[in-house]
Amino acid sequence: MVCCTFFGHRKAEDIKERLNNAIEKMITENHVTCFYVGCNGGFDKTVTKVLPAFEKRYGIKYFIVLPSLKEAEKVDPAVLDKTILPDGFEKFLPRFAVDKRNRWMISGSDFAITYVKNEIASGAAKYKKIAEKKGLTIVELSGS
Repeated sequence: MVCCTFFGHRKAEDIKERLNNAIEKMITENHVTCFYVGCNGGFDKTVTKVLPAFEKRYGIKYFIVLPSLKEAEKVDPAVLDKTILPDGFEKFLPRFAVDKRNRWMISGSDFAITYVKNEIASGAAKYKKIAEKKGLTIVELSGS
């Protein structure tokens, strides 16, 4: 199974069209059948809103990966059945849980779609760099 994950800023405006195009290419050109997305911030929410159409059209699978059970409260009830909590994550302290989740998504992916405006001081940039070091192919939406 070929998988793709996502990393982006909490504030993500005007990316829906670029995001749709990137996901479509992942499916049609790279044969991606599985997508992992977090549940923190605007970028993740936008991704979560567009993936159901691709699931319906192409039969792909997507999963909203929780860093802890508490985060399930923040997920739209309409997609709660798409959430997963990786084994063992219940033992992580909250301040480490998002990092562990992001690294878990990277380890299970071949590609990453990213939206990074600031390459220096952001979590999105940090995980983009980690994904690059792990050998994932990166598709950058912001053009930076």
